[in-house]
Amino acid sequence: NLTAENIILSMDEEAASYSIKIIDLGFAKILEEDSNESYHRTQKQVDLFSLGAVFFELFSGTNPFQSARPECLLVDEKFPDRIGGEAGITEHRPPHHDRYSLLASKAPTCICTLVLNLIRKIGQDYHYHSASEVALDLYILQKTLKTDEKNEGRLKLQTNKLYGRDQHLCMLRTIYARVSHLEGTSEAVLISGYSGAGKSALAKHFRQSLSTNNATFLWGKFEQFQQTEPLSAIIAAFTDFCEDMITKDREILREMRVAFQNVLHSSGAVLENLIPSLREIVETPLNEDVKVGCVEAQNRFKFVFRLFVRSIVTAAKPIVLYLDDLQWADPASLELISSLITDSENKSLLFIGSYREDEVNSDHPLNLQFRHIKASGVPVSNIIVDNLSRAHVNELISDSLGMSSNLTQPLTDIVYRKTCGNVLFVLQFLKSLFDEGLLRFSSDIKIWEWDSTAIESRHLSNDAVGLMSQKILSFPKEAQYSLKMVACLGSVCEGLIHCLAGVKDLSMVNKKSIQSSNAYTENSALLKWIIFFVEEGLLTREGSKYKFAHDQIQVSAYSLIPEDEKKLWHLQIGNEISAQRKTTNIENVLFIAASQLNRSQNIITEKGERIKVALLNLEAGEKAMSSSVFHLAASFFESGRNLLDEKCWDDNYSLSLKLYSYSSEVYYCIGNYNSMELVLGELFVHAKCFEDKFKAYHTQIQALGAQDHLYDSIKCGLFVLEKLGEPCDLFPSPQVIRSEYIKTKDMLGSKTEEEILGRRLIEDSQIEFAMRVASTILSCCNRVRSSVGSSLALRLVQLSLRHGVCSYSAIGFASYGYFLSGVVGDYEGASSYGKLSLRLVETFQAKELTAKVSALVYAGIKPWINILRTSLKPLIDAHEIGMRYGDIQHACECAMQYCSHAYQCGKELEKVEKEMKNYCGMMQEYKQVSSRKFVQVLRQVTLNLMGQSEDSMVLTGDAMDQEVILNDAIEREHWTIALMIYHHGSFLCYFFGNSELASQLAERAQIIMDKTLCSATFLVCNHAFLQGLISFELSRKTGEAKWKSIAKESIEKMEKWAKYVPSSCQHKLALLKAEYAFFLGQDTNAAKYFEMATEGSGKNGFIQDQALSYERAGIFYLARGDVSKASECYGQAHNKYLQWGAKGKADHIRINFPF
Repeated sequence: NLTAENIILSMDEEAASYSIKIIDLGFAKILEEDSNESYHRTQKQVDLFSLGAVFFELFSGTNPFQSARPECLLVDEKFPDRIGGEAGITEHRPPHHDRYSLLASKAPTCICTLVLNLIRKIGQDYHYHSASEVALDLYILQKTLKTDEKNEGRLKLQTNKLYGRDQHLCMLRTIYARVSHLEGTSEAVLISGYSGAGKSALAKHFRQSLSTNNATFLWGKFEQFQQTEPLSAIIAAFTDFCEDMITKDREILREMRVAFQNVLHSSGAVLENLIPSLREIVETPLNEDVKVGCVEAQNRFKFVFRLFVRSIVTAAKPIVLYLDDLQWADPASLELISSLITDSENKSLLFIGSYREDEVNSDHPLNLQFRHIKASGVPVSNIIVDNLSRAHVNELISDSLGMSSNLTQPLTDIVYRKTCGNVLFVLQFLKSLFDEGLLRFSSDIKIWEWDSTAIESRHLSNDAVGLMSQKILSFPKEAQYSLKMVACLGSVCEGLIHCLAGVKDLSMVNKKSIQSSNAYTENSALLKWIIFFVEEGLLTREGSKYKFAHDQIQVSAYSLIPEDEKKLWHLQIGNEISAQRKTTNIENVLFIAASQLNRSQNIITEKGERIKVALLNLEAGEKAMSSSVFHLAASFFESGRNLLDEKCWDDNYSLSLKLYSYSSEVYYCIGNYNSMELVLGELFVHAKCFEDKFKAYHTQIQALGAQDHLYDSIKCGLFVLEKLGEPCDLFPSPQVIRSEYIKTKDMLGSKTEEEILGRRLIEDSQIEFAMRVASTILSCCNRVRSSVGSSLALRLVQLSLRHGVCSYSAIGFASYGYFLSGVVGDYEGASSYGKLSLRLVETFQAKELTAKVSALVYAGIKPWINILRTSLKPLIDAHEIGMRYGDIQHACECAMQYCSHAYQCGKELEKVEKEMKNYCGMMQEYKQVSSRKFVQVLRQVTLNLMGQSEDSMVLTGDAMDQEVILNDAIEREHWTIALMIYHHGSFLCYFFGNSELASQLAERAQIIMDKTLCSATFLVCNHAFLQGLISFELSRKTGEAKWKSIAKESIEKMEKWAKYVPSSCQHKLALLKAEYAFFLGQDTNAAKYFEMATEGSGKNGFIQDQALSYERAGIFYLARGDVSKASECYGQAHNKYLQWGAKGKADHIRINFPF
């Protein structure tokens, strides 16, 4: 049999050779065949299995299974505590770990691996399937042993194995499985724990476990001293992805290029500066010079980054984004992370972030951001990584020393007491014991030994930082200096190393004579020590960049610099980098230089030097703004302001004006309104002329609007316009508006579209600024339905005709067209100027204004000329463009009008409701309260019609609470929302048979329309139609003359509108005439008009109006005693309501009008 006794070893000591013979191989089978098929093994596999057991005993002197029954040698990994294959066997094998440790203490690692693979079985399969496979590994092993002999006695700390985290790893795999499901959803996982607990090691092993999946794993890490590099960890992660894609084969690269271009289009230019390698994937030029405001730039960046991630994520290939050390994430990074995680269009993103538990309290920006993410409905799981247990520490030490866990237990007890199981602390402690000779390898007995008494008595720092600091102090002075310098920066690249060659060793010079000291080290010496620390494991190299292997090492090195010298170090480093920044191509070198100098600004006393650093901060802030990283820009501008003295406005006016003006702009952008007001107050006091306050006032106007102080924003804008010589009344009378209209009409005269487009460009900067201000506050006027909006629209056209055209002229002519359709009733003129406004946007390539202009044109102009559904696609396109260019407000207004038109033109309710729900979520995410409330009303109406509300006539349900939203709208004077609630509430009451209440709500809606001049949107047409129907119903019930008067007025309005847009209004007019004939008792005419109404609405796709026409016809025929015809009409109405998706209304017909 193949046993240890049957293997004969013959050694020739003189020749230093040996030979091996195996005897007694007369048996055909080593093990008897099991009759149970499930435990049947081929003779070849069992022989190899037995060979593994023999090898184990040869090297360790111990049978690996301690079993007399040979079949018990078969080890099934599915049942780790059981050996053998029969149900009755209860003998247990030694733990796998102890088998490994036992073998590792007597044999090299490569032999241990081969032997254990021979005796291991996974399920029904074996690692080896043939003797040739074993022979090949033995050949490789022979070469490996020669290398291992050189490494004998070196401590091999186990950093590639995970200890005590199986449960956490399983949790991550489960969450990933959900995300990668075809109908999955994005999720987030937060891993917390103390420094050195093994958070990043857990993520690393999770990444390895996904190697066979189709996942894209991106990795980034925030650095404590590199928060001046905007979005550093995120950009690093996606840069690595792009660089990896470039190395793929052509077909994969082509597919990715197509995916990018299909989603990003020219918007990818926004990301070029941050991810340069993107240019190599998208070959077509991405450059697109479109200037937008700071808020729009920030919105645009986040939206385009979302598009970028969407283009590389699919359910079949999800993305796992892991970001380490979130406690040091800059605000811009946290906002972008939130934007990516909450993206409802991205269903296959798993975000994993880790942070130090002791550095993040409940008010930390990280916690605040993730509370928002949870509130948005994204699942967020938490994993707490504690220190290792004593058993797991023993397992780590046992593996590292290659000894049985029983033998290493005494050492483990000491290590655990001193480190409490912190992984980093354990590893550093073991290394220090080895370096000091307290843990050593005996070459005689081939086993590790340690001095327990000396280790116990050894003084130990409280944490890994102190331990590593002691280690660093053991290096030569030059080495210590080099590591301290890198610690001041966080990481260095080869270009930065060249810049640092002139920095002086501050520990060797007197502070007063620092300027005259010689450079401490040359570039080559610095690089030599950095490479040395890479070999020592303190630094790692990633491309041309050198980073600390763990942030605690950086903290240790930095702590060795005396507190009173740290600012001097940063000053020296900042000066050297700043002096050479224009001759180097180091990425973000400006940010690095400014940051280093800012950390030393307290010791910069000479005024000229402080002004230089302030100018550097101004330049850095401007660059950060151009990259849409406004939190970083704010910090640079603040540092610049802090360097100025009380005479700065006299001595350095231009610098002071720029710093304060930019500061107010970025504070507005990041929502820090208190700081913005303080800065603006200083600027308004010290600015020499009104022109120098232009930008500051515009910032204030925008900020007031953003805070929903709409009337204050309008007042501020009107104040500025008055100062610019363009006064407007806050509450202009109808006479004033009429006078301005006549003036505008006369100025336009018979000018053609081409003549206006061909006018000269505006040259007066003050007039252009006045047009910009007027355009800005027009949005606030529209939201509160203020009549001053009409005056501003007219003034914009007048300025364009008087001084020349610019991009803001597009808003002027769009608003003028809106005024013509809503106030004057000149629909043809409105259409002409609406078309002109769209051409002006195209002429000036003002894509940033597309959404604003389109919201006016397609909401208040086009519906009066073209059938409603023709506006759906332009509104969606404008919404997309607005999002791409950061105009979130008007992009959401386009989406809002799309929802309104989709509902009004008879689109299937279930689909419309789903779209409304998605848009509501998007609007909530972007804090577009007014647009969201508008769509909420529409969605609740839709749900009521679908039968998904408790009371069909009250707008309360899944989408909204009628009382809450209505009271808030009235209190805030948001009349658009109040109008929506009254109109749609009136519609539901009429639809479900309560005409009295319907008339009351309709009257309230009409009052709002009259006092706010809100008559441009197609809602006005629908409201007149509804009022007419209600009035005819009440006329028949009460006989009161007022109802007949209102009804006839509705017919007159509809006759006018039907001339301009018959496809939308002719069938409504026919139904009103049918109801009038019904009221007058003209049965023949009534029947004719009812038929015209049903046919016309059906022909033009207004299925809801067709259903209503059938229902009203049924009521007419039933009143005339024609039960058969009435039943037919009710049946048609029921079917059409069902086809539309209005199940609630269909049920109402079925219950109240049996057919």
